[in-house]
Amino acid sequence: MPIEDKEQTKIWKIEFIDFEYPNGFEIVKIIFEVTNLNNTTKVIRPKFKIQFINDYFSINDRINSIQAVKENKQLFKTWGLVKVEEIISSNSNETEPDITDLKWAKKVHDCQLKPSSRPHGTNIFYYLPESKIGFYN
Repeated sequence: MPIEDKEQTKIWKIEFIDFEYPNGFEIVKIIFEVTNLNNTTKVIRPKFKIQFINDYFSINDRINSIQAVKENKQLFKTWGLVKVEEIISSNSNETEPDITDLKWAKKVHDCQLKPSSRPHGTNIFYYLPESKIGFYN
């Protein structure tokens, strides 16, 4: 849970760590470390199953799926970041959400749904949940 600062804003640090390629049913997980201002940290790993990747990129085998991930790392990172922001905003305790919604993924890909966090370097993002801006508890 976020800790309120003196201005009563809830700011989160989201750090992209790496891609993980397990041998099981999931084909890729994107590892993010999420930290509040009290330095309480948790790891969130959005995961993409092979079926999602095959459907989204119109491919039909694991080798091409892995290649699609490697060629589209920035897109997968963006999908993961948006999902992490959604988890924070909803106060969910989910740590390994499945990304399965093709329409949602297309909206992110087409920039109709963008990350709200502000980048700080290449792998660090600061996030203030939109629902909290200007409305202090």
